[in-house]
Amino acid sequence: EGSRLEPLAEAYPAIAAARVPVLLVVADGENAESVARFRAALPEARIESIPDAIHDLVSRDPARVAELVAAVQPPP
Repeated sequence: EGSRLEPLAEAYPAIAAARVPVLLVVADGENAESVARFRAALPEARIESIPDAIHDLVSRDPARVAELVAAVQPPP
């Protein structure tokens, strides 16, 4: 709830500066406004959506979530 209400997390600038790889996995169509704010704060982040998913993505499609996490590459 807090992340929906806070326009920018305090940690985002530090994460961006550190070039930490970030993956956000969301249910398709889930809170587009929050996802847009996240993308603006961390433009290098990879954002993936899972169609027909619910909030609990891991229980809905654990194989897809694992596949997406496994594909995260460290920065050069």
